[in-house]
Amino acid sequence: DEYWHIDISDNGKGFDEDVLKRLKDMISSDAAPLCENGLSIGGMGIVNTYLRLRAFYGDSLKISLDNAYPGTIIRLSARRHNHAHNDS
Repeated sequence: DEYWHIDISDNGKGFDEDVLKRLKDMISSDAAPLCENGLSIGGMGIVNTYLRLRAFYGDSLKISLDNAYPGTIIRLSARRHNHAHNDS
């Protein structure tokens, strides 16, 4: 497979709908307008992680966030990088 896939889920109460919408909006805009000091993203670890992965994987990175009732599911996928090994 050319892509890797990760599903992260829990059985908690899930995100409030307004928080879920805000996270999705931040991710869809790459959070650029929401980063005040270049690194500050208002404590949103999910968005921070997404932005770091996006810097490495580029446009091939896909993420979805959804409430699963109960809980939350976050799905990530991206094109695998081919790294040549040099054993010298």
